[in-house]
Amino acid sequence: MGVNWDRPHNAKWIPDDDSDEPGRRRMIALLIGSVCVVLLIVGVWLLLPTTPKSTPQTGPTVATSRPDSPLIPPPPEQPQIQRPAPVAPAPAPEPEARAPAPAKPETPPPPALQQQPLQQPEIPAREQQELQARVAVMIRQGDIAGARVILARLDRAGNRQATLTLAETYDPALLAQWNVRGIKPDPAKAAELYQRAIDGGVNAARARLNALAGAGR
Repeated sequence: MGVNWDRPHNAKWIPDDDSDEPGRRRMIALLIGSVCVVLLIVGVWLLLPTTPKSTPQTGPTVATSRPDSPLIPPPPEQPQIQRPAPVAPAPAPEPEARAPAPAKPETPPPPALQQQPLQQPEIPAREQQELQARVAVMIRQGDIAGARVILARLDRAGNRQATLTLAETYDPALLAQWNVRGIKPDPAKAAELYQRAIDGGVNAARARLNALAGAGR
């Protein structure tokens, strides 16, 4: 592109020809491209993070206090209260050994109580008669053991006639007279029962006791 310097001062600039038009376009394109590259570099630089990376702290963390915040002192340590050791209770005094109380001497029962058995409730008179009749049948049949059970019941009820009959079931002479076998006589038991019948007012028991005593000599 050339300029005509011979034209007057107020004359407008008119290019001589358009032969340099492609060169101008290339210059403008290069200029625009350069500007775009610069803007791209600036934009990329602005987008990059500017904060520095924090390095890991290996040492103990120290708390920094701001100058405007008051320092709060740590709470005072509470003193440890020492509890007293438990005291073992004193051993209880051993009880004094007391001498054993002297045993009271046993008083022997009266002779009358030794001879008489315990009294049972009274048996009605009619029932006693029926039981005595039943005993007579049992003796005739040879059932001496069964007769002794009923006679012992009547004897405990105070029937001394039944006591005489009970003594006869132990008398060897009466057992032989009744022709009883398998029943063992007991002269001592018979003498005791005869004496009880005599004490109860049965006079027939005296003759039986004398006969038993005479047979034992």
